[in-house]
Amino acid sequence: MGCLSRCEDCPGMAVTLALHEDKTYTLTRESLSGHNEVETLKGKLRFTDESKQKIELVNVATRNLLYVDLDKQLLEIRQDQSGKSYQMQSDFLLGKLS
Repeated sequence: MGCLSRCEDCPGMAVTLALHEDKTYTLTRESLSGHNEVETLKGKLRFTDESKQKIELVNVATRNLLYVDLDKQLLEIRQDQSGKSYQMQSDFLLGKLS
């Protein structure tokens, strides 16, 4: 899954996330401002609800809560602590890469 709004002139962060069948993940975050190195994190994930639509990336300090929409094949990064959608929700959607 990768960021849907990944643009060259975007001052934000490009995110690529791979979820693996063994309940692990590989997360790559790239500051598009060029001020930071590319960060790659690997670890375990856990479902936080019975429907398996809410995921927590273990050992990721911030922006580690995700909501899964299987119908649209999207992941939404949710707010830390509350798990609620960000006000600019479209900036926090990850779409499936081919």
